[in-house]
Amino acid sequence: MELSITKNNIGRVKSSQDVSTANFCLICLATDCKLYPMGQYNLGEAYQHLTGKLLLHNFALEFCTECAQRLLNCNKFRDKSLRSYTLLMELWKNNNSKYGQFVCEICGVRCKKNCKLRDHVVKNHSQRYSCNTCPLVTTFKKTAQNHALWHDGVTYKCELCNEEYSKKTSYLSHLRVRHPTDVVCTLCGFSFVNARGLRMHCNLKHRSLDTASPSGPLCEPCDIRFVSHSAYRQHLDVSPKHSNSSFLKRNCPKKIYDKQFTVKAKDDTDTVVCEQCNMQFEGFKMYASHFKKYHSDKKRTQYPQHSAQRFLCDQCARSFKNLAALKEHMLMHSGHRKYECAVCGKRFYLKHYLALHVRAHGAAERFPCAVCGKSFVNKANRTRHMWTHRDLKPFECAACDKTYVNASSLRSHVLHAHLKQPWPKKSRGPRVPARSAPDAGCDSTWTKADRGDAVPGFEDVI
Repeated sequence: MELSITKNNIGRVKSSQDVSTANFCLICLATDCKLYPMGQYNLGEAYQHLTGKLLLHNFALEFCTECAQRLLNCNKFRDKSLRSYTLLMELWKNNNSKYGQFVCEICGVRCKKNCKLRDHVVKNHSQRYSCNTCPLVTTFKKTAQNHALWHDGVTYKCELCNEEYSKKTSYLSHLRVRHPTDVVCTLCGFSFVNARGLRMHCNLKHRSLDTASPSGPLCEPCDIRFVSHSAYRQHLDVSPKHSNSSFLKRNCPKKIYDKQFTVKAKDDTDTVVCEQCNMQFEGFKMYASHFKKYHSDKKRTQYPQHSAQRFLCDQCARSFKNLAALKEHMLMHSGHRKYECAVCGKRFYLKHYLALHVRAHGAAERFPCAVCGKSFVNKANRTRHMWTHRDLKPFECAACDKTYVNASSLRSHVLHAHLKQPWPKKSRGPRVPARSAPDAGCDSTWTKADRGDAVPGFEDVI
């Protein structure tokens, strides 16, 4: 028996003996190799799972080494896929039975009843609330009410430490972080203001975990059993019942930042020496804080270098520290100012700039300059203005060695002096028409007194 390949690459068995008595592989039809019978290693079952066909009992049911190995691997892979599919379906059913099978297509919240889902959509996604004072727009009624109270000047005072807040959310965050309660999460050890906050935390962070019957260590003073030892230690560190108030840790998980956004690693931080008192600091941030606090009357001479990774604008060659700043800058090149002030009609690229501008219209407090007396709407503008009264100009042009007080002046110099970009057209007011004389003719002579140029106490000299 031998195998030949036809014109269409289809195998054809040629044999001088009866095919039913020939020994060959049922898959590749090979004859010159070692063959394994169907009953060995459950090869027959694997073949039926793969093809969905019954075995041909008229032939010798055998497989070569390579085909047998592939059949077994395929059978194991199929069993693994079915097992994972079954587990996922069970998890999905349990999740639906616990949190509901009706899902909001906008925010993903689950509801157990369809009427609850409709109420959720109507309350949170069908209505929009716009503030009449500032550009805030929200779909949540409670957020709009709290925002209106903030405009009315309502404040929230903490009864434990007498700190006062203008927003209710800031006040609740202060209570949760600074004054932990006995409402504790048994999975992570953090405490919350009330049971509603704990329930929302569990729905967001521990939805797929079982919190009904924890089997970890027990806190006897609080009568709370935790799931793990790490949650129990976290509870001991943040609870005022178990730690001194001066050694309490922050009742808030640490924020984990992506390494790609960090400029330098901790081991590569530069050591900066203060030029006034010779103190050493790890990084320019601590050095700048020290210099501002203890040497405010001196001139600072050390500044950090730019980070290695910069994001370059392809239209004006300006670089930025991160991608978000570059995207914000690209709005200036688009020329589309979609945010307009309702008071004076001035337009802005960003909503944040408009909010700052609107605040300036009703600002009663002004920030005057102690040197020249000029006043400013906000403190940041006054701080930027104070650089003009200093002799130090740390921003130096690399082309002509000119120095400037701030980076914006340096960028303007480079664009217009070295890159030959024309200055923007100034918006001038309407011209005042010239004064006309009713009896003046072509041969009339105008004196300085007629023109308004005469100087008191002086005569014309011809």
